Amino acid sequence: MFSEFGLIRRFKKLLRTRDRRVRLGAGDDTAALAFGRQNLLFTCDSVVEGVHFRLDYFSFYEVGWRLASANLSDIAAMGGKPLAALITLGARKGLNEKNIFESYRGILTLLSKFNCPVVGGDIVRSRQFFLDMAMLGVAGEKLFTRSGARPGQLVVVTGELGRSLLGFKLLSQAKKRPLSILTEKHLRPFPRLLESGFLASRVKVGAMIDISDGLSSELSHLCEQSGVGFEIEEEKLPLHPVLVKEARMLGLSATKLALSSGEEYELLFTCPVLEEKKLLSWNRGRRGAPFTVIGRTVKSPKKIFLKKTSGPTRLVQPTGFRHF
Repeated sequence: MFSEFGLIRRFKKLLRTRDRRVRLGAGDDTAALAFGRQNLLFTCDSVVEGVHFRLDYFSFYEVGWRLASANLSDIAAMGGKPLAALITLGARKGLNEKNIFESYRGILTLLSKFNCPVVGGDIVRSRQFFLDMAMLGVAGEKLFTRSGARPGQLVVVTGELGRSLLGFKLLSQAKKRPLSILTEKHLRPFPRLLESGFLASRVKVGAMIDISDGLSSELSHLCEQSGVGFEIEEEKLPLHPVLVKEARMLGLSATKLALSSGEEYELLFTCPVLEEKKLLSWNRGRRGAPFTVIGRTVKSPKKIFLKKTSGPTRLVQPTGFRHF
């Protein structure tokens, strides 16, 4: 059986190109094409019924919101701004126009917050309900990529971690659809474009990626593409106090939730130590999600280690969502 990331590695070789218009091809959060002195960003993402969502606890509105969030988050991870989107609808038997337009309303509500119009798309008949979005964005001359981390940099995340996975666990086990601070992030994640814009204009970012598969998986991607290792401090992982309390009640590890929680759509990035003052200034201004320094990059070994104030340092293996 093939694996998702095994396929990606093989596709990267297959799709390698010498076309000078392609500044960044397969293997990052978006592709980047020459656009004068700027970079034209191009990405796509899908949500498939039974794979990414179940309609017994997702509303059609939230299905659309989630699709838009995934694409906007890819643009944010590159330090860009969204320009326009196309949508493909796969419609199965049993759907009605109200269902479909509720999904599109979720898409349009989130896209409108970032001045990103939907300019067309496609409709196909399908055995499963799905939505696919292709999105264009634009970034400046300096792209944020997965390969820019260097030894001795800070490792930083936006917001807090773990709620999406815990929310999924609660939703998938509940007989009714509970709405709470623990489930809202799984149902309606918010892309960090405001924070990305600040970083693009003010901070010397090394590497950046959005957390769609889980913190440990994204760190592994940065290890592979930047050629550095990571020392993460467990006590610095940003955890919502309600998550910590609920995890304890359920016998779950809040740390494992933070490391494995996919579809968080927070930003994970590295930057020089001297840039921390700018991040703290942002935090004091309370303009968006806070930045939290969770560790540092190291030259070797090119692995991920989790350090505790008291207790042994342990090696972290990538965990999180896998399609295959």
